[in-house]
Amino acid sequence: MYSIELLGHLKIRVCVALLLFVLVFQSTRLWRNGHTLRRETVLSIRSKPVATSNSASDIPYPFYNETCEDEHPENFARAFELWPSKVPLPCYEPDRNWKSSASQYTKTRKGLIFLSPFKTGSTTATGVHLRLARNIALRQHAKFDVCKNRFRHTKAVHLVPNRSRDQSFLWTIVRDPTKRAVSSFFYDMSGHQDPTDAHFKKWIRILATSNRLKDHYLRRFATSPLRYIRSGEEGGYTYTRKDNDIEIVKNIFADYDFMAITERMDESLVAMSMLMGAPLADILYIIDNKSGGQFSRHSTRDKCKYLLPSFVTSGMKEFFRSAFWQDIVHWDHVIYQAANRSLDMTIERLGPKFKRKLAQYRTAKEMALLRCAPRTVFPCSEGGEFRPDNATDCMYLDTGCGNECLDEVATELDLW
Repeated sequence: MYSIELLGHLKIRVCVALLLFVLVFQSTRLWRNGHTLRRETVLSIRSKPVATSNSASDIPYPFYNETCEDEHPENFARAFELWPSKVPLPCYEPDRNWKSSASQYTKTRKGLIFLSPFKTGSTTATGVHLRLARNIALRQHAKFDVCKNRFRHTKAVHLVPNRSRDQSFLWTIVRDPTKRAVSSFFYDMSGHQDPTDAHFKKWIRILATSNRLKDHYLRRFATSPLRYIRSGEEGGYTYTRKDNDIEIVKNIFADYDFMAITERMDESLVAMSMLMGAPLADILYIIDNKSGGQFSRHSTRDKCKYLLPSFVTSGMKEFFRSAFWQDIVHWDHVIYQAANRSLDMTIERLGPKFKRKLAQYRTAKEMALLRCAPRTVFPCSEGGEFRPDNATDCMYLDTGCGNECLDEVATELDLW
């Protein structure tokens, strides 16, 4: 039999051995995690995150704090109205050189107006907008081939501060604000820097300091000027709005004729077409896949840009739970939720016919993808070769593409 003293020594040795094993295992794990720089660099943030897990799958994404009662989306949401059936859609003669920046950034009181936010599926939405402008003009007029329109990235206050509600149709699109930020980050990093957590942190701080990131939708969609007070020093400015944010959001939802949802694109486009009294043929589209991992036309240069596939690290997820980030996207999330609820209310008002139209539209989309994608000439080849505008099948840059083929599909399926 072992003495009590000997048993005590054995227990101590076993405990020490187990402790050493755990320390070695954890050190090896940390060393490995530290060398997966691109995906798992631990992100240092200004405020302590709620989540502590190192596993990306353990952290909810996207995450948002609950809103207080007076900021609840139900307070802003509304069912969008039908365009009067006896009133023609607002199609007017386009500006000379309507595709140019000089035209697109000029204020207007009338026409078909799409307010295009960054990284929200705006390429798709712009393509639909241009097809609508083309088709409505063909039905209503013989003297011009596209209706007066606006579709570029800008602020509503610069474009439609005093629009005529009877002579214009104003719409926009929203995406989950955190997902929009991730997409923007990878787009900006493509061809410049590796998308590490450290670069993500730096990117966020630069945009936050310059007031380009916080409340993106609220500032883009407001049709009246917003007033700010700037405080702090260069490199660390903060901006405080003097206006009542709740009233700004209420006015936004009152001002727009429709708000589409990126994650519910099919439902959004079908609902909008029914509100406008436009046939499903008008909202068919075909685009080159821009989700990453291939080439896209550069927005300002005659060249193709390789888009990095996006991903979300555990460090980024932890950052998105921080108070710092929640403050940045607070009102964008309110607007996004209210837009979703508005779409639900609009669909409810449209009734059973909506479901049938949606099924018909999705069938047409599948046919268009199979038939038109191989035939459509986009600005960038699969290998990144640039094609000039006059060599593509697109109305503007990489949007509004493949219209003749889409017309064939619409005719075959009786969508006019």
